[in-house]
Amino acid sequence: MSKLTTADRKERLAAAYANLLEKDGVLNLLKLRANARLGRFSLGNIVNLMFESEFTERPMPSMLHTYKDWQAEGRQVRKGEHAWHVLAPIRMLVWKDKEDHSLGKQQILTGWFWMNQFDVSQTDGPELPSLDTPDLATNDHLDTLLGLIDWCIYEQDIPINWQPHDKCGGANGWWSPKNRDINLDETLSNDEALATLIHECIHAVCDTNYQDFTRADAEMITESATLIVCMGLGLEHTQQSLEYVATWACDDPKRAVLLFDKAEACAAKLEQAVGLKVKKVYEKKAA
Repeated sequence: MSKLTTADRKERLAAAYANLLEKDGVLNLLKLRANARLGRFSLGNIVNLMFESEFTERPMPSMLHTYKDWQAEGRQVRKGEHAWHVLAPIRMLVWKDKEDHSLGKQQILTGWFWMNQFDVSQTDGPELPSLDTPDLATNDHLDTLLGLIDWCIYEQDIPINWQPHDKCGGANGWWSPKNRDINLDETLSNDEALATLIHECIHAVCDTNYQDFTRADAEMITESATLIVCMGLGLEHTQQSLEYVATWACDDPKRAVLLFDKAEACAAKLEQAVGLKVKKVYEKKAA
């Protein structure tokens, strides 16, 4: 297969963006984003990996590392394996004030480069330790629910109120900006309560409000972030949300791509709160 020029790659990447939100594109994107083994790549890198998978006729990678990182894990990339390519930032440490060094240094972004990475399927070596995820062996995520409730109350100062079903008006729960509290239907199962609480927490701590966003945009961000976290936890109550996100995204793909970036940041906050351990993506730093 012929190699791609930079111009070819840009053209095909643009086409991948255009086709991303058609058919099963949204579902595939969110599944990849929820894959803790793959790592939390940017939306652009995930789209690029999807494109590269199709172009090279290879299955999507499940866990990526650099050649040296795999060696550090005790695994060796097999001879003849072709790398995957992701964009990585180049950062430089500079003085905050050139004349007053007492203010210390800060990192600035100076550029980007294509980083070669290899999937675990391209390596040989000892078995890797599993990433811990809460309660994946059970359909009842009670411990995770209780942990998230504690996080809301004691770390975010957000009370949780359990409301009678007949006072919920058909909603599983809601966030009240005025009262700064979260309300949940007391008849929800543990998994339903967890998914709902994740959704309302994103509204509460990620500023996905109806003042800064339209109602549709705010719900798009919140539902997308909720799906990422819930799929990472193994929750099954996601089909309705997937259909909502897919329908909205296909109506306005360009807007959806922008909002997915916000959704990624929101998901990361809640993943930390529920104890999901996610592989950090390598970033090159220039001294």
